[in-house]
Amino acid sequence: MDKETCLQSCIVEGLIIKLPNYQLDRKVYQEVAKSLELIGGKWKGGKVAGFVFNEDPTDLLAQIAGGESRNLKKEYQFYATPPAIADWLVELAGIKPDHKILEPSAGQGAIINAINRVLPAQRVYWCELMPVNQTFIRIIPLTCYVDDDYINSCGLSDWDRIIANPPFSKNQDIHHVYKMYADLKPGGRLVSVVSKHWQNCDNKLETEFRNWLTEVDAETHEIEAGAFKESGTMISSIIIVVNKPETRRQPVKAGTQIMNANFKTFQAWLNRSTNTLPILDNMKVENNVATISDLETSVQFDTDLKDGYYAIKMNEPFFIKELNKDYPLLPVDAGTFAAQAVVSASLLIKFVTCTANDELRPVMNGIYMNAEQIVASDAHVLRRQSNFANRIDENFDAIIPMVVPLLTRCKSNPSELITIDQFLTPKGGRHLRFTFSDCTIITRIVEGKYPNYESVIPTNRDQKCFSLPVSVIQEMAKTAKSFKAELTSISDTGITIENIDLKLKKEWPTPTIVTIPSRKPDGVIMPMMVQDVVSEDPGFYNIGLNAIKIAQLITLFKGNVILGFSEPSHAFCVWYEPSDQPAVTAHKVVSHRAAPAPVTPKLVVVHQPAPVKAIEAHATPVPTVHEEPKKIETPRPVPVKQQNIVEFVVVEYSERSIALFGDTKAIKDKLMELHGAFNRHLKYNDQPASGWVFSKKREAAIRQLIAS
Repeated sequence: MDKETCLQSCIVEGLIIKLPNYQLDRKVYQEVAKSLELIGGKWKGGKVAGFVFNEDPTDLLAQIAGGESRNLKKEYQFYATPPAIADWLVELAGIKPDHKILEPSAGQGAIINAINRVLPAQRVYWCELMPVNQTFIRIIPLTCYVDDDYINSCGLSDWDRIIANPPFSKNQDIHHVYKMYADLKPGGRLVSVVSKHWQNCDNKLETEFRNWLTEVDAETHEIEAGAFKESGTMISSIIIVVNKPETRRQPVKAGTQIMNANFKTFQAWLNRSTNTLPILDNMKVENNVATISDLETSVQFDTDLKDGYYAIKMNEPFFIKELNKDYPLLPVDAGTFAAQAVVSASLLIKFVTCTANDELRPVMNGIYMNAEQIVASDAHVLRRQSNFANRIDENFDAIIPMVVPLLTRCKSNPSELITIDQFLTPKGGRHLRFTFSDCTIITRIVEGKYPNYESVIPTNRDQKCFSLPVSVIQEMAKTAKSFKAELTSISDTGITIENIDLKLKKEWPTPTIVTIPSRKPDGVIMPMMVQDVVSEDPGFYNIGLNAIKIAQLITLFKGNVILGFSEPSHAFCVWYEPSDQPAVTAHKVVSHRAAPAPVTPKLVVVHQPAPVKAIEAHATPVPTVHEEPKKIETPRPVPVKQQNIVEFVVVEYSERSIALFGDTKAIKDKLMELHGAFNRHLKYNDQPASGWVFSKKREAAIRQLIAS
């Protein structure tokens, strides 16, 4: 018996994985034990006689039994801080009872326990990314959870002390130190273990980090080699101690709050940019104007900071050097005005969902706007609108690139009016300047001629039209995505979305037939082929559409959408029918809950599904099972009756695994061959049930097995 076969034969009992009840070869046992330890298990003998976990191990067991390699310590970069090192960190921090203390990479609580040894009644706040580790910390008294991922958290900027042992890989320790320093109160102190990699590396990030540590007068303390050996690593490390000055480097003046809001809005965009000029990695401040740029797009906003260059890696601008001539000339600095338009930010948000992401045809990636109308298309859907601007010059004509800063700023206040100036540079470049209430964005116009969109809009007035509420379209798109089905069939008998392979089907009532609107269409959507059905009924129709594509047309729209067609193979016309009534609450775009059904949202029933009524997913009914009441006088739990599930039912158990319920005795051996892990303590419809857990890689094979 090899390792995988042994893992497939393991049984999960609550938080315990028990090995198969027969003698194992020593080498195989060692391989199995190591695999279980790498996913968080610890062997416990005696009556337990199994590997004990801090959370349900079924999912992880299914993954390693299916051949996947998992090492939680390596994945989460978790190497526990030895008690002696933890005590040293706390001593260097100089904690006091009135301090607000954060441990941003808490692990299993080594540093928190060290704090408690000094101040037993001290409240400690913590972040921890690894779910298993969180279970250790939650049982420690006086601990307060803040967030899973500290590096992506926000709003944490009032700490007196931050004590940490962050992950090292890919310079994560450097990024953590930058953020910890930014989150300290003035007068606060951070104490952190870091790697020694930055001391001798000449890369840009490491060099900047060395210079920064010198500027903030950081202390360093050597950690002896092998100090983390028991934690599973021999990497060299060092402790740094940084005190934040009592006063900020820049005085807080009128306008600084607005500057900081814009700085944080556009900071992430510049950090993701790949600038060829190193100076563009910084923010430039000159004459009370801050500039962030990657040359293609530039952002400017008012500030009270003094002139100079500022680092943007932390939560607030950090002065690094005086101004010089390194910063390139921006297009706006030498432009000639050409035309102007005033539009609402919401207008651009409505149309951006219909743009393409096409490297071969970049003109399709933008929004085309002239004095008459605004248009966006990805070649599958087209949306157009006229009478959209408060004011627009007759010669305004541009393809607007929806770059990240522009889209981010529009979403922050959709109701705001934007002034768009079109101008030319001395070298003939065409640019746009978007003026918001508190910032200006300059970007290059997408060069090229926009396709003749008028040619794809049907002009035939002899069209059959039907009306669909926005709420129904949203539900259709959600179902199509869940079912992995591109085709939505709309006929005179109803609307159907179906995945034949997975035996999934959902239906809606027949849409309401309406009169064709008198105005030009507001958009176009391309059809999808459906099976031809011969009918003598003149009112018969059967057309195919992509529900996800239809949903692109309803951004920020409430009311009904009218679809019109003359032939199923031709493009469909789209009209908006505004309504003063709000969209149905149960179908808001922001909601990710599935429509009510007798099964969980991601339930997949694959064994001879019975016919169901409209607007219901196929599901095998499961009888309600009542639990016996527990006896209060004894701590021993009362056995709970399990469900008797006859039909095979497959559900999504987690992101990487699925679960199979039903009477599987006849196919038990074949399920083991498919690397299944049997668990008596699963739940189906929130009630106890026995079942098998598999890696998602085995889904197709499992469905084929139970279908046969």
